[in-house]
Amino acid sequence: MAEQPQDFDAFVRKRFEIKDTFQLPEGEVEYRVGYSPESKEGFKALCSELQPLGFTPRLSGTEADCALVIRKKQPPLPPVSRIPVLMALFTVASVVAFAILEVLIYADFAPIIPGYVVLLSYSACVLAILVAHEFGHRYLAEKKGSAARTPYVIPGIPLITPFLPSLGIVSTQRDAVLNRDTLFDISIAGPVVAFCITVVLYVLSAFASVQSSTPVTTGQAINAYLSVGQVNPGVLQMGIDSALSPFLQHVAPGYVRLSPVSDAAAIGFRLTFLSFLPMAFYDGGYLASAILGERGVRAATYLSILLLVAVDTPAYWAPAIFTLLIASRQQQPRFLDEVSKPARSKRVLLLLAILLAFLCLPIPQNLMTFPLP
Repeated sequence: MAEQPQDFDAFVRKRFEIKDTFQLPEGEVEYRVGYSPESKEGFKALCSELQPLGFTPRLSGTEADCALVIRKKQPPLPPVSRIPVLMALFTVASVVAFAILEVLIYADFAPIIPGYVVLLSYSACVLAILVAHEFGHRYLAEKKGSAARTPYVIPGIPLITPFLPSLGIVSTQRDAVLNRDTLFDISIAGPVVAFCITVVLYVLSAFASVQSSTPVTTGQAINAYLSVGQVNPGVLQMGIDSALSPFLQHVAPGYVRLSPVSDAAAIGFRLTFLSFLPMAFYDGGYLASAILGERGVRAATYLSILLLVAVDTPAYWAPAIFTLLIASRQQQPRFLDEVSKPARSKRVLLLLAILLAFLCLPIPQNLMTFPLP
């Protein structure tokens, strides 16, 4: 062990200017180092060199007073409970329950589509979007050498959250990530992958849709009361519909195109809206945390809750109340590099993510019916 500080010196001097050195127990070392514009990438390279040796560096303080500590790598924390698995199973049950309601509605409005096709296609597509969301997180976390966050899929309730078989995925970060850029990239990957799957499903389903057997008012959709309720498409959905319209078979006036896959994709757009809102524990909250810090994400969380309560769209009061209940327990993400700032491009991506959220939001009824001059 006595030779390890000298070995660490060699690693550190390649990346930083060493101002002072302090020996810690068990061969661990603390350095006072100078911080420069190259230190962000230098620390990343230092992590890659030391972690295979069983040590993890941590950079803390400020750019003017920077401390680099090299400690023994801690084993990953074991799972704390089976709650994530139970919530995932409840979500599957919720999706199937919503699919059964979908079957009953299609029996009246599109009996040409067999019930089992409606049940299987709707359930499979909604679950595929949720799985794609989590896959995006885990794939990028593994690629960047970080531990994946613990996901909690929030199930919807048929009689309480119409149009939402799931309230989205919240998560907790138990292990430190490399830096703010890494947190941002892992957080944005999940909803981006889910959104891409959603768009593909929505476009493909348009060509496999059928005309309703009875007239249906534009914007109507199944709700949890086994009736036809009002839910408007978002701006993005309307844009896709307009772009595809010339290539689709004409529908008689007063009738609409129906597809259970399209209905599932519509859920994907609403989940994209929830995912990208800058609320605590949602992906948008982690994006905001990486850019805005603790105070910024707290303010953004409460503004998002007010938006969900105020917007004239069914079911969004439920995630608003849920987020309000858990927001006070929010723990700020931990970083191995606490000094470096996020890349400027991440700020632009945060604005684009929030813009995409609003494009996916179903247009509120009071705006949809606002009389134009």
